[in-house]
Amino acid sequence: MYSFTYSVSGGALPGLWTSHKALACQSLRVKLRQYQLTSKAGNWLDSMQNLIISTDLDGSLLDHQTYSAEPANALLEKLEQLEIPVVFNTSKTFAEVLEIRAELNNNHPFICENGSVIFIPVNHPLAYKAPNICSENEKYRFHVLGTYRSDLIKTLGLYKNNYKFKGFSDMSIDELMNLTGLSARKAVSATNRTFSEPFIWLDHGSSIDEFRHEMERHSIRLVRGGRFIHVIGSTDKGEAQTWLKNGYEGFYNQRFEVMALGDAENDLDMILESDHPAQVRSLYHDFPSLPENNNVYRTIGVGPTGWHEAVMRQLMKMDLLGG
Repeated sequence: MYSFTYSVSGGALPGLWTSHKALACQSLRVKLRQYQLTSKAGNWLDSMQNLIISTDLDGSLLDHQTYSAEPANALLEKLEQLEIPVVFNTSKTFAEVLEIRAELNNNHPFICENGSVIFIPVNHPLAYKAPNICSENEKYRFHVLGTYRSDLIKTLGLYKNNYKFKGFSDMSIDELMNLTGLSARKAVSATNRTFSEPFIWLDHGSSIDEFRHEMERHSIRLVRGGRFIHVIGSTDKGEAQTWLKNGYEGFYNQRFEVMALGDAENDLDMILESDHPAQVRSLYHDFPSLPENNNVYRTIGVGPTGWHEAVMRQLMKMDLLGG
């Protein structure tokens, strides 16, 4: 889905990341520095808070059933005013997140497919960190941490006679609509994956651990989301979150703290890697277990109501809401 194209001296170089890498990065850095001095980025350097919010979507910022962000979305405008980036860190696809970002007026970098790929808008100060231009939308660059879906599906195919499961690649759009409550258009976007394969487990519950170990032999991970189990490469939401945090710290030359919010098992890595962890209450499952002696905040409210609760609590602790 995402081809590799690099801007070099005004032209385009398709293919591998070759010796032109240094030239491309240098050219991009010069353009970004000009952008900083002549646009809003210059103001960011002066007013940027040292907090990044990294958030799951379904079941956290968005309601598990309706996909509404109410009442959390009322707080997003305040976060923009405070210059606090809200980074979507989700199992969703590039196409799905683009639509949600537009609906919620979010212009920050975002992480897709359970930490497998990080997208950065080309006009964002961190764009130089992502070497690849997205062929389906050249307004974004991306950095890959995961494994391509075609390789994941090939490995899964080796075990279909041993275990019972059904992946997105085996489902019709109607089946996916019934499982998720998505419209046909949104269901198509959900299947348009590049670095992961969600599936439903149809075998004995006890055999999933055995299957997990088989996947680990191929450097493949299983992570459980709110609705599906996801097959991904050797990465996670926490690793992608740290990569992006390091980018912010390098560019702004200051330390950033991360508040991470999520409701499901696949959010644990980013929650544990954060400075201000928060688990959002769900009506559909218990809080996933965390190691003892953690400082996680567990919300009283469910979904986006709990999200709003946790973020407001953090802003008050940091004295960022004014009088």
